[in-house]
Amino acid sequence: MEIKVLSPELITDSLLEKINNLRCQLDPDLTPINKEELKKLSEQPHVRLFLAFRDKALVGMLTSGFFHFPSRKKMFIEDVVVDEPFRRQGIGRELSKVAIALVEELAVETIDLTSTPDRLAAHSLYESLGFEKRDTHVYRLKAGRKK
Repeated sequence: MEIKVLSPELITDSLLEKINNLRCQLDPDLTPINKEELKKLSEQPHVRLFLAFRDKALVGMLTSGFFHFPSRKKMFIEDVVVDEPFRRQGIGRELSKVAIALVEELAVETIDLTSTPDRLAAHSLYESLGFEKRDTHVYRLKAGRKK
């Protein structure tokens, strides 16, 4: 397996289609991303989209974002997804390890991620990598919605 960071040079119509397929597995309600959006994402200095390839086929991805807040430097892991036929083969673990390895390079103090309650296999993976369940509430305000 090979893990690459998305760069503008990697973006092709075929890769875009495969990324949208993975995104659909993550959340069927997501609107497909287009080539221009993917290119902009790849050029953001605080975001890395890790792509896992097996025999040149995209089989998984993970996004990390890192930010310097007044309280501390943090990394967030989002959108972890492995193509269904390739699950339970260590791909999510390897993607996570690559992201975790950025801690020293970026001098971040914490890595946060969220996972829906039904993703039990993902919870086991994260706990085995040293993540601890936090006693917190997560709130979301959708853009365009006013009270």
